[in-house]
Amino acid sequence: MGPVKEYLGFQITHNHVKRSMVLHQHPYILKVLKRFQMENVKHIRTPLPAGYQPSTAPKDYNTSPTVQQRYQSIIGSLLFVMLGTRLDIAFAVIKMSQFMANPTEEHLHKALHIVKYLGSTPNLALHFSGGASSLDCYSDSDWAGDSETRHSTSGYAIFLGNDLVSWRSCRQPTVALSSTEAEYMSMCNCTQQILWIKSLFQECHLSLQHFMMFGDNKGAIHITQNPVMEGRSKHIDIKYYFLHKCIEKQTFMLDYVPTDQQKADMIISKSLCAGQHSPALDSHKIHPARSRLAMVVQHCIYYVELDDALEVSFLLVFYVPVKHSPGLSILSIIMNHSQRNTKCPQTGTINSNIRYKNAIMIME
Repeated sequence: MGPVKEYLGFQITHNHVKRSMVLHQHPYILKVLKRFQMENVKHIRTPLPAGYQPSTAPKDYNTSPTVQQRYQSIIGSLLFVMLGTRLDIAFAVIKMSQFMANPTEEHLHKALHIVKYLGSTPNLALHFSGGASSLDCYSDSDWAGDSETRHSTSGYAIFLGNDLVSWRSCRQPTVALSSTEAEYMSMCNCTQQILWIKSLFQECHLSLQHFMMFGDNKGAIHITQNPVMEGRSKHIDIKYYFLHKCIEKQTFMLDYVPTDQQKADMIISKSLCAGQHSPALDSHKIHPARSRLAMVVQHCIYYVELDDALEVSFLLVFYVPVKHSPGLSILSIIMNHSQRNTKCPQTGTINSNIRYKNAIMIME
């Protein structure tokens, strides 16, 4: 049957040479754009405007059935994408999903804003390189981020080596009275996921060298390591103290990470501006899915890997056996959106300007 290429709407691409895998939902995103008539959207760079805070509808406001049905349909579609491969919309979708019971036109507009963002970035995908032997978990919270209820938002991002494997963004059930408490509760949520992943590895007879959790609040880390019932901390629900037991048993190690290196803070627990959003995607290995134009050959020294853009500025050379004639032939494909020469160390400098579509025809 060959390697799996699609599973439950997820597109899977393998690179056996690099021993890597790419996971994306590009076809499903295109269906969502078509369903909500958002195919030709204006390019935007963030899921929500930076610092946007949605507000609850007035008590005397009753939304129309049409708006409610459309809003719930949009959020449902976005949830499937967010839970699958697009953690970059996690905070925005979770935030807007809190208004499904009585959405306003403003809520509908912002939900469509997230759809527009998907339309601007349909090719973003998760990249996995494998070969990891450690689990690194980043936990963070946005203390009292909800301006109306003052509930905090918890978020975590879990990496197997350098590969993102689990993430979550959710509103905390109780109001935290300090940033330390909010961070501590977020660590508790992350701990539950760590324990589940660890048990999963044990059932699969796989082992990891170490488990690490990182937080950027020294007060929460201090309480975890020294759970003394002081006046400033005894109001924290006792159920969260199982986190200290996990540290005591050395189930995982807990360490401090500066806020500017907090990977959970970058995407999951806050609405970022465009200047912060793009670097955050890179840190989570969320890049555009690339399409590989490969020839069915017996021996290939070089292979072509092209961006989804129409033109790419570099030279690639194939040394392949030709079926219809003996010997080797050299196939040069030059993609250069500038007017400058492209130099290849094997063949020297060559002037050419072959576009992406022409390259596909040549390859076929």
